[in-house]
Amino acid sequence: MEDELSALVGLPTAPLKRLKNRETRTTVEHLLAKYEYDPPVGLRAYLSIGRTPPPPLVTEHIILNTLLAEDCASFLLLLCKRAAVLQADAALAALAMLLKTRRVRDTARVAANLARAGMKWHSKSSKLRLGTETVSRYIEVATLLFADLGSATLSRPAREKARVNDLFKLLKLSVIWASQTANPNDTLLALKLMAESERLRISVDEALSREHEFAEAFGTVWRSALDQIQAVATTGMLSTFDEWAEVMTRISFKLRDFTEALQVLYSDRGRFEGRIQRRIGELLGVQQDAAGMADLAFESPDSIRTTQLASALLRAWDAREEGNKATEAFEELRSILSSFFKIELRDNVGEVEKFNSQIHELAYGERPQPNVRLIRPRVEVDTGENVKVLIKSLVVGQG
Repeated sequence: MEDELSALVGLPTAPLKRLKNRETRTTVEHLLAKYEYDPPVGLRAYLSIGRTPPPPLVTEHIILNTLLAEDCASFLLLLCKRAAVLQADAALAALAMLLKTRRVRDTARVAANLARAGMKWHSKSSKLRLGTETVSRYIEVATLLFADLGSATLSRPAREKARVNDLFKLLKLSVIWASQTANPNDTLLALKLMAESERLRISVDEALSREHEFAEAFGTVWRSALDQIQAVATTGMLSTFDEWAEVMTRISFKLRDFTEALQVLYSDRGRFEGRIQRRIGELLGVQQDAAGMADLAFESPDSIRTTQLASALLRAWDAREEGNKATEAFEELRSILSSFFKIELRDNVGEVEKFNSQIHELAYGERPQPNVRLIRPRVEVDTGENVKVLIKSLVVGQG
């Protein structure tokens, strides 16, 4: 019986066709009801007659050994597990692997079918919610399709227009869904699609001006990206910082916005590791020259003098409200140290920040908390190469 069913639905290496002949469909339904079959044959049989396969058949392993990429995308709507949350993790994971291993004949067809399925899901978004893993897998597949179709050349204008239209749908859905998951990897991949869209002649600016939902979602994604690059800078992960920065600088219409964000980070760069400071400076085109500052380098004997100057500045700050002369003395010392020694006092007392052991020192008896309030400023020195913290901000926990 398995040979008979295989003859009707085809071998796993062959394209899967939808059976339209009523008699043939009836035969397949009869065979499925009466006998048990190997998973690949059973999966192909259910899909060929337009029926949702039983959950045990919808696994990444079975799909990989049963379908071509085109068929996986074409039958994606039948390969979902529908409950309170729609899940198509297995099918999309299999599709990603099929694309990576080049088990695909017509990538444009895959993109068209994936866009069609995504638009159908999105049209039901008020009633149907996508699982977070399904969203991540969908965006991953979209990224693979962008890379593949972006390098293809289509001779016929009609096919080129269709390709651009399908890629735009994938881009829009990826941005909208990434804005809802708050997953940093989804955000990064959505930004990569935005960056690639300019190279592929997709009119993103135009679309953002006319499609409110898309524009609002991109705004959310962009703000998440700015928060993420600051978080990455704080943790000192240079390779990850570079990955985010490379993508964000490629989105030309947001370059000014990104530059302003980098300037804010650079103005308070003492909170970051030296290599992060240098990278931010390089992105802004800042000349970083250590000439003339050697006497303040931490490795030199004069580093003791530098710390003494910082302590004097902090004592003057602490006494500044004891009278007019104390205030004048503090301002004069502050000006001299800033002008001649590049020693600066970061007076942001009272502000609440995320705890960062590189710039924060807990007051006596305090325990580490995610958020802290500053009760004493920190003192920094600009060595020309980077900014180093001489005296950390004193902080208390902020519940």
